[in-house]
Amino acid sequence: MLQSNDILTFQKFYLDLEPLDRDTLHLCGNLLSKSGAAGGEAEALLRRALSVNGSHVQCLCDYGDLLESAGRNLEAEDKYLRALQARPDSEGAMLRCKNSQKFSIH
Repeated sequence: MLQSNDILTFQKFYLDLEPLDRDTLHLCGNLLSKSGAAGGEAEALLRRALSVNGSHVQCLCDYGDLLESAGRNLEAEDKYLRALQARPDSEGAMLRCKNSQKFSIH
């Protein structure tokens, strides 16, 4: 398993090479999110990735997962719904939407 220092080294190297590349931003944000370190930085990277392409389904789902893990369920549900709107046949987005709606209060 990657350690936080490995992730930060990877992130710095690739973001220096490709600071506006959506996939690089998404990958670095997702790695930080999954490592449990630097949640604010992970969120910022995922937001930057979505500013490049706001309909990137996997990035929307991963951002939603990060928000959900922080207890921000309504914001997470919004990201899942946006992913589903971008690609209605996305099984990952459908499942996340369905699961998130069980916990949200309308």
